[in-house]
Amino acid sequence: MGICVKTDDPVVAHAAAELGRCLRAMTGGETGEATVMLGLYADCGLEAPSVADPALDDAIHVRFERGEGRVAGTNPRSVLLGVYRLLRELGCRWVRPGPTGELIPRRSLKDVAISLDETASYRHRVVCIEGAVSLSNVLDVVDWLPKVGFNGFYMQFQDGYTFFDRWYSHQGHPHRERKEPIERGMAREFTRVIEGEIARRGLLYHAVGHGWHAEAFGVPGTGWMEMEDVSAEFKEKIALVAGRRTVLWGKPMLTALCYSDPEVQERMARCIADYAEVHRDVDYLHVWLDDSYNNKCECERCRTKRTFDFYVQILNTLDEELTRRELDTRVVFLAYADLLMPPLQEWFEDEGRFTFMYANGRNDYGQALEPVGEEVEPLSFELNRMPRRGLKSVEQVAARLQDWMERWEDDSFIFEYYGGAETVERARVVWQDVRNYRRFGLNGLVNCQALRVWFPTGLGMVTMGRTLWDTELEFEDIAADYFAAAYGPDGAACRKFLSETEQLTGEINRLLDAEEDAAGAVEELEGLVEEFGPVLERNEAAEGDDLCRETSWRLMGLYVRIMREFTEYARARAAGHPAAMGMIGHPLREQLLEVEDEYQPYLEPRRALRRIFR
Repeated sequence: MGICVKTDDPVVAHAAAELGRCLRAMTGGETGEATVMLGLYADCGLEAPSVADPALDDAIHVRFERGEGRVAGTNPRSVLLGVYRLLRELGCRWVRPGPTGELIPRRSLKDVAISLDETASYRHRVVCIEGAVSLSNVLDVVDWLPKVGFNGFYMQFQDGYTFFDRWYSHQGHPHRERKEPIERGMAREFTRVIEGEIARRGLLYHAVGHGWHAEAFGVPGTGWMEMEDVSAEFKEKIALVAGRRTVLWGKPMLTALCYSDPEVQERMARCIADYAEVHRDVDYLHVWLDDSYNNKCECERCRTKRTFDFYVQILNTLDEELTRRELDTRVVFLAYADLLMPPLQEWFEDEGRFTFMYANGRNDYGQALEPVGEEVEPLSFELNRMPRRGLKSVEQVAARLQDWMERWEDDSFIFEYYGGAETVERARVVWQDVRNYRRFGLNGLVNCQALRVWFPTGLGMVTMGRTLWDTELEFEDIAADYFAAAYGPDGAACRKFLSETEQLTGEINRLLDAEEDAAGAVEELEGLVEEFGPVLERNEAAEGDDLCRETSWRLMGLYVRIMREFTEYARARAAGHPAAMGMIGHPLREQLLEVEDEYQPYLEPRRALRRIFR
């Protein structure tokens, strides 16, 4: 087996290593069966396709026939993406992160003919850290991202401390000895390791966002926790709200400053520029204000403009400072909460420095986001009287995005909260949303989500990555391919079972909440579970060395167990038992927490049950 690397770039070297590893597993370690050239288009004697920015935009050329071929890309990351596209065409699948999610078929390469020329549908195809995670959880996700078409990872805060602490200190866990919170230095070391793995794959690195207003005045921007010791200089600059200047709920992250204050603007700009100067590996540096809403300063000067006008002043000051230091750092600004409404009096001195992020989120993810007409009620700005975290309906979310895109013509993406889109129907909404981004003028997605979201399946995440890469893919094809890979011959039965039980649990909860008769729906759910039992037993008992499908069926077994518990819970609620949740749901949660290590990479027990037991 010969893999010819036409450049000394370490990302392409990693691509070559991955290609060799998978081809050896595929062919049983045979040598001399494949010869592949890897490099940039020019390295391979090819003319590159026209893209806006070859360093940021991914395009690939793949040829493979009778054991010989080449993989070229617009940048080193694209070469790695091209390698995984070749491997997908050869039958490899990655249904979840880590070794338990990889499926490599045994086959010969002699009769293969593959020809691909593809350009990614969007520039921004990024997953953002959230939830309770270990270092290995994050590393597995970073490794998995390019395998399904993603091209970036976002570490919130300067070191991700709050997400690591949730796991390592076992917050709220009844079956583990309580541990002290981890040291911030450990979180920083974790972050350095993660940054190294991001660089190893050439992924676009998004960073920080939260905490600049605190860090600029000597307060650690590590998370949303209460802090007793807040610096005097931070307290001096706190926003005047309802006649008081106070740390809201004792949490600096939720406390605004007086953003019209020139010293606040300058201190924040210098703090951000200091970070950018040290962290030149960051491709997109997010600059946000505080993390709350209707908490902005009401002093006489702050009342003269919209909050976003002062935000733009801070960003322009930062732009000047970065320019002075000869830093070409890309800066991400956002529309969110109090910042939904565009500025009226200020604008960006150099739009090319900035990327726009629409981060409103929405209450209903059961409906796709689509452009709307003028009939949607407009939103008016009123200081500290804005809708909580955004807007009430999908139509309003779309209308406000359209307002912004009429003003912003440069680079942009949406920041969404899909979670892992664990249900089949939520995965379909993600697919439709991603296809619609271009209709708004957006150039991609950063999805803010817990990383342990692979239960009962990883369909939503795979759908997200594949559709961001290619919006022409059909959901039915993605789903059919996923279930066949994850579960084998009974994949279609699994999909049918999941779809029907998801629909029924939702309907049962709706009926119970409305105090309507749910007995028929509960009986139907119980029948579905019993009917699926032999399928589950047959696959759980199957012998073999297929770790991917073995894990998929083990997780399916856990899902069936939860469905059985849910029917008991629903019967108790329907019968009017006042302690139904205590009888069923809580003990099940405790049992899952007892064996959490067995399922740790795939789900957070409380979160997984909260979707079902309401």
